[in-house]
Amino acid sequence: MDQFNTGCMPNTDFRYEEFEGLLASAYLTAEAKYGVDSQRFAKAQALIGNLVEHYKLQSPKEAIANPRSREDWAQPKKLTPSFRISYSAYRDFGIRTDTEEFKTIGELESLL
Repeated sequence: MDQFNTGCMPNTDFRYEEFEGLLASAYLTAEAKYGVDSQRFAKAQALIGNLVEHYKLQSPKEAIANPRSREDWAQPKKLTPSFRISYSAYRDFGIRTDTEEFKTIGELESLL
């Protein structure tokens, strides 16, 4: 992918770069929980890949190596067990609950 989305996501003042950090954090969380050779990690990776493709973002590995957000809270890191990615996707990033993307986020959350 040559061009990544930048700036504010629709319906919010949160940025694509910050959402990219959230998805990279989900990747790190799944990797730590399951290991890279597990089917559950592969499923999480596929779900994240679908979101990355839809929103035109860096892959999690790229986002970990070269985070585009300058915000400390948006840097890739393992998520705490109490963190709800679906709540953040809706509240912070304006992803409507009646979309396929939100459904994908719900599936991802069930793995984390």
